[in-house]
Amino acid sequence: MIKTIIATAALVAAFFMPAWAGPPPGGQVRMIPFQTYCHADELLMIKAVMMSFGQHISIVGSTHGGLTIHIFENPDEETMSIMATSDAQPPAESCLIFSLKDVDHFIRPSVMPPRTSDKEKDI
Repeated sequence: MIKTIIATAALVAAFFMPAWAGPPPGGQVRMIPFQTYCHADELLMIKAVMMSFGQHISIVGSTHGGLTIHIFENPDEETMSIMATSDAQPPAESCLIFSLKDVDHFIRPSVMPPRTSDKEKDI
């Protein structure tokens, strides 16, 4: 029932979504301090996440800022972890940013408009 309500709300929000891209008016960039676990060896961090949480890499992507983001999942236990690796700052580090539980997946609503800007954005 709750998933039906969330899906309906997402569809309505997508329908009324404005045709611009980027943060909403009044949005602010903030640096938020929180604890992470980091190591200089990316492969050791990947192995640690896989062994500790029983998760596999499901998505890998790069940011414009030189970070590689690894998203790990264990769909059977509904858990997920996010790890970022940067070689831009000496020394290179891989950090476990978040470990999540009670993970839900959603499909893209058919009424969601396509991106309206050709300009690449670093989100």
